[in-house]
This record gives sequence, C-alpha cells and structure tokens, in this order.
Amino acid sequence: MDFEFSSEQEMLRKSFSNFLDKECGHDLVKEWYKNEKGYSPAVWKKMAGLGWMELICESLGNKEGTSFLDAVILFEELGRALLPSPLFTSAAVAGFILSQASDEGPGGKDIAEIMSGKKIYTAALMNERGELDHNRPGVSAVSDQNGGYRLSGTRLFVPYADSADFLLVCADLKNGGPTLFRVKTDSVGVTACPVETLYPERKCVVKLDHTFVDSSDIVGKAGNGGQYVDAVMGKITLLKCSEMLGGMSFILNTTVQYVKDRCQFGKPLGVLQTIQHYCADMATLYEGARMTNYLAASLIDDGLSAEKEVAMAKAWISDGYKKCTWISHQLHGAIGYTEEYPIHLYYRHAKENELMLGDARYHRWKLMERMGL
Repeated sequence: MDFEFSSEQEMLRKSFSNFLDKECGHDLVKEWYKNEKGYSPAVWKKMAGLGWMELICESLGNKEGTSFLDAVILFEELGRALLPSPLFTSAAVAGFILSQASDEGPGGKDIAEIMSGKKIYTAALMNERGELDHNRPGVSAVSDQNGGYRLSGTRLFVPYADSADFLLVCADLKNGGPTLFRVKTDSVGVTACPVETLYPERKCVVKLDHTFVDSSDIVGKAGNGGQYVDAVMGKITLLKCSEMLGGMSFILNTTVQYVKDRCQFGKPLGVLQTIQHYCADMATLYEGARMTNYLAASLIDDGLSAEKEVAMAKAWISDGYKKCTWISHQLHGAIGYTEEYPIHLYYRHAKENELMLGDARYHRWKLMERMGL
C-alpha cells in the first residue's frame, strides 16, 4: 500500500515542522520541563492561534476540510520535537471523549473552550495501580443533599493536573454505573501533587475528597462513561503511536548522521559493516512502525474498524521505539548518555510511552483475541 503524503498533507507537515523547529529547540524543551507548569504558555497560545487544538478535535468526526490523518501527522511532528504541552491530554483525550459524549448531552461549550486553547482539560482515568479503570471506576460518586454529587478517590499519573482548568473523571455512580464528570481543579477537596516519573512530562497524583460537583457537570448520559472512553480509545492510542513514531524518526536520522560524521582511526564510523547493520536494524524497525501506524490511521480515516491494526501498531512501536534508542545509545557511545545530548530524552520518552495505553504484551494479547487465537 502507498502511504506517501499528498501534496496538501506534505504542506501541512512542513508547517508543523517549521513551527516546532523555530519554537521548540531541545534546550528550550529541557527548560520547560523544569518550570512550574511543565510547558510554555506562550507557545501554547501560538499553537491555539494556528488552530492545532481545533484540528485535533474536529479530526475525530472527519468534518469537512479535516481528516484524522491530519492529526496523525501533527502528533508525529510533536514526537519528533518532544514538545511538552497538554495538547494530547486536552485536545485529543478530553476533546475526543467530550465529542463522543456531546451527542447525548451538553458538551459543545467545553469543546469550544478546548479548541480555542482558553481552557485546558485533562483526563484522570488511571487508578492507584496505574490501570485504566473507566469501566470499573475506583472513584465513587454519592448523591448530595444539595442536588449534586460528592466524588471521592485517587487518580494516578494525571497529565498537567496542577495547571489544568478541568478534570474529566469517570466515577462509579451509585445505582447508575460508570459516569463521566467534569470537575473544576480549584474545587474544594481537589488536590494535585506533582510526581516524578522516568520521563519529565508533568504528571500528578490527584485526590478527590468528597468534592462537590453539580448535576450539570455530568458528561453525556449517566452510566455511559465507560462506553464513551472505549469508543475513542483506538484513536487516542493511535495518536500516541504517531507521537512515538516521530521520536523514532528523530533517533534514526540523528544516529545515521552521527555515524557519517564521527571519524575514528581516520575514517567515519559508518563505513564499518557492523555499524551499517545496526543502522539497517533501526531503519527496519522504523519502517515497520510507520507502515502499521499508517495502515491503522487510513482505516480510521475511512470510517472502518481498526481494532486489530491499532493493536498491531502499538505493540510494534512500543518495542521498536525502545530498541531504536538502545541502538542509538550504543552507536553514540559516551556522549549519548550525557544530559547535554538529547538522546536520553527520547529513551525516556520511549520507555514511558511504551507503558501508556497498554504495553506491547497487552496489545499482542488483544491482537490474538481479534484473530481468534
């Protein structure tokens, strides 16, 4: 199959790439990871002005003039640059879930705020074991005498929770089942404590202690929260795969250029056959990742089922991205392990995202189930 970009898609990719090259150098990335918010508000406003949030939210329904492939291309470039921002959790995860639920309840205003970049939403869907539990939530929702609900529970690894305006929380509504709630982060009883992980993207532990939410803060229909999340999980997973694919692209190109330029004993490292074999291994892993990712993306873009293909993509990329960073470290030698050089950021990015939304083993099991094995 031919997965080459059309001329319009190539122009779009170049526009993303040019912006990120200008605004998102690796030195700046390291600085943003260390500041209080974990991203650059100035760059966030520029991204909103370029319509990136709108492109992502509208790509879910393939509205006129938009395509899911456009969002795939964007996230691939974001992964190449390693831009730290709430874009994935706000526009992709929360935006997709709200769009899915808006057909059965209010949500248009929330989506408009996400698309404008004026408000940041984040999804708090992981329990204390680090598992997605939207079908059997570990957060409880109890009716309050004032007509609303009280939410109690702990959410783990919530991206940018301490700088977001709203949380999307799936709670177990008594006699109602898994229900999505929109929770203001400044509500009484909400605490967000930053937690250090392998990759320096901003993550928090969020605790809800009898936090009051109004009945109007129910997203969609009560009891359908798990269904809304499941309905968009494949698309969300594939956008994360696209981000990882962009990281693989950077690692491959950087390593190949390094062995061309690095001379040892009077000749470039790249003339050694063993080095060429390593580079060929990286290229094979990348091309396999690219083919599986775009196969799944093209099926989704055409409105077809792609559960099996998404599982293939996440399984392959989870392993392949990590292996590429291993090889890159070996070929770079000592300099590849220094903080001044960006390779370590991609290794950490690969390892953390390997575990997000299911690791390779999990998705291989899903693939076997789809194949009836």
